[in-house]
This record gives sequence, C-alpha cells and structure tokens, in this order.
Amino acid sequence: MLDALLTVTRAMAIPYGYTVAIWSAGMLAVARYGVPRQRHVLSFVLGATLGYLLLDVPNLLFARGETMIPLAVPASALLNVLPAFPAVLTAVLVRQIRSTFAGFFVLGLTSTLAYILALSLLIVIVHLA
Repeated sequence: MLDALLTVTRAMAIPYGYTVAIWSAGMLAVARYGVPRQRHVLSFVLGATLGYLLLDVPNLLFARGETMIPLAVPASALLNVLPAFPAVLTAVLVRQIRSTFAGFFVLGLTSTLAYILALSLLIVIVHLA
C-alpha cells in the first residue's frame, strides 16, 4: 500500500499544485467580480491557456518529433508549497483590475505563468545544489 501511495502522490504533484494555483485564482476572481458569465469563464480559460502556450513555445519549436515527454521533478515539489506564490500574486493583482473581463483573463494568465515559473525555478535551484 505504501508503494501505491508514493506512486500516486508523485504522479499528482505537478497537476495537483497547478489545480490549487488556478483554483485559487478563479476563486479570487469570483470573490472580486461575482459569479462569472460565460464570456468571463472563457476569458479566464483563454488567459490560462495563453500563459501555458507562451512558456511552451520552446517545446513546440525544439521537440524534433519527440512523442514522449520526459519528466524529472525534484522530490521537493511533492511539498506543494508552490501554489502559494501564484495565489499571493493573484490576490494582489485582483485588487488592481476593475474590469471583470480583463480581471478574469489576467488572473488566469498570471496564475499559470507564476506556477510554471515557480516550479521551473525550483528545478533549477535543485539542479544547482
């Protein structure tokens, strides 16, 4: 059972952290702007997707036909403290943006960028140590 538990938590580390980060951004947006209309939900999704795609450009340019994605993540990522960074950042940003449409877009974008960059920084730090 312990091996199974370790396997599952290791496999979930990155998607779980991103889920917490993006969920917190969405909840902050709802708390600030109210229940979103369809266009606001689409704005949030567009922002989050754009954030991912902006940082995925190197993969798209240099994949060279690779079909498998290698995944080497430091064990410290299992602590899942990284979602706190985008949560704090989006909590600060949400107070500055008056437009509901822009707010949902920016919070989706920012949360995605902040989580990916924070995890990338963790990997760099671990490899330098």
